[in-house]
Amino acid sequence: MSTVTHGEREVRSGSSRRRTRTRSGGASRYLVMNGATMVSIAAIAITVIGLLYLVQTAHVAQLGYDMSRLHAQRENLTMEISELEYELSRFESIQTVEGVAEAQLGMTPLTNYEFVEIQEPANRQLSLPDEERHESRSWLGRVQDALTGAGAAESETADMPEQPANEARP
Repeated sequence: MSTVTHGEREVRSGSSRRRTRTRSGGASRYLVMNGATMVSIAAIAITVIGLLYLVQTAHVAQLGYDMSRLHAQRENLTMEISELEYELSRFESIQTVEGVAEAQLGMTPLTNYEFVEIQEPANRQLSLPDEERHESRSWLGRVQDALTGAGAAESETADMPEQPANEARP
């Protein structure tokens, strides 16, 4: 027969009785760790940490190389911009414009010139149409005029004086 007391278990084996203590009062469910298991777990943990460190270091190094490449590219583009600005300012100078006009376009400098005097037009004071002459139309009438093409253009042509057929229109 076996009797179970608090924290102890009585086991019969053959003719002698043996008492063993367990931590939970029942069967042992804990993994027994000896020294070799602890060393193996520590070695695996150190290996994983080392690999993570190496991956992180390689990533930082790659970012550094990328940053150096981008700085060099920026310097090259800045130099190219400076060269283009210099070329632009060189082509904007009067001497360069004159040289291109004479050499490539066959132009010559103007030596013989005259000033021409232009008279003022005879009808300097034109009368403006009266605002009151325009009849106010409803919005429906304005929409109808817009759809048919009638409207302000017809009223302006009615106010213009008749021109002789031989005169050219502007």
